[in-house]
Amino acid sequence: FSLALHQAPRHMFFSLATPAFSADHNLLAKPTASVPATTTQLSSSPPIFLTKDFVSPAAVAHLRSKIPSDEGAYEPCIGQVDEFASKRCTFLPAAGDEVVEAVLASVERAWGVDTARLRERGVPIIRYLPGAPPVGVHGDVGADGLVPNRTLVAYLTDADAPGSGETFFPALNVSVAPARGAVLAFDN
Repeated sequence: FSLALHQAPRHMFFSLATPAFSADHNLLAKPTASVPATTTQLSSSPPIFLTKDFVSPAAVAHLRSKIPSDEGAYEPCIGQVDEFASKRCTFLPAAGDEVVEAVLASVERAWGVDTARLRERGVPIIRYLPGAPPVGVHGDVGADGLVPNRTLVAYLTDADAPGSGETFFPALNVSVAPARGAVLAFDN
C-alpha cells in the first residue's frame, strides 16, 4: 500500500497502490458513480479508467507548494537504488493538513480504499531527477513485496510537450498524457 507524489522535471503526480475492498472486484480501478468528474474507460482488459478534474486546481496548487525543493529532503528510494538511480524519495506530511487530508478522503470515497496509514505516516514522494530516462515497462510492487490490486496516478501538472511524461501501456497501445487534476486508475 503506497501513495507517492512523483516529480519529473515538469510533471508531478501521485500514485496509489491499493488493497482490494471494492464492491465490484472485477473493476477495482473504476471509481464510484458519486465522483463529480468525467470518467472514461480506456481499456476493459485490464480495466483502465481516466477521471478528469478529480483534484481541484486549488488542491493541486497546495500539493505542489508542499513538495520539498531542497535536495537534502530526498534519499534513494528503498529497494530501487540500482534499478532507478534517477529516483529520490521523501514524505509529505498529511496529518493536520486539511487539503492533503481532503484529497486522501476523496480518493478513499471514490475508490473504496483506506488511506489512514497515509494520513498518519505521510505521503511518500518520488522525484525523478532532471534528465531522468523514461521509466520502462514495469509492474508495481508494494513495500511488503506484494503486487497491489490497482494503481492510481493523480497528475499535478499538464504535459509540456507531446509525449512528455506519458503513462504508456504498450501491449494495449494506450497512452495517457499528464493533465492537471486527472486521476488514472488501473488494475494490476
